[in-house]
Amino acid sequence: MTAADVKATYERIANPPAGVVSARRPLFADLVAIETPDDLTIVFRLKRPNVAFPVILASPWNCLYSAAKLASDPDYPARKVMGTGPFRFGEHVAGAQWTGARFDGYFRSGLPRLDGFRAVNLGDAALANALAGGQTMADFRGVAPAVRDRLKAERGDRLRFEETAQTGT
Repeated sequence: MTAADVKATYERIANPPAGVVSARRPLFADLVAIETPDDLTIVFRLKRPNVAFPVILASPWNCLYSAAKLASDPDYPARKVMGTGPFRFGEHVAGAQWTGARFDGYFRSGLPRLDGFRAVNLGDAALANALAGGQTMADFRGVAPAVRDRLKAERGDRLRFEETAQTGT
């Protein structure tokens, strides 16, 4: 992973090629230029100060891609997975689950501590039932207040709820 990969990724988000839709494009309206003075440095030039820009850059939806792969195939990220993280892609079953396996070559010694993971896609009713029955550990999207109240009543202190305002970015 080099600065060129980061640049190619964010240029694609800010100014996608024909036929590619970028839902986050409006967030990059202040972006004027992306510079890479060396392989480890990236500079984002903005039209004006934008205090939200670090948060915009850190969005988990901004996956980084290989500049070479994006140049050779504009549709590359639509159905292929790559990365530099602690897990290797395992399987994706549309509407059902994602799996990942521990990447033993991860750059941080001793990590990850898990052998793998399975992320299950559930509809609202199935999610509420899985949480109530202790079949799943977490949900990162959130549940409606009525579902939260039901789960609190059924599971008591065996579930913890974190509530925060959401900005929509």
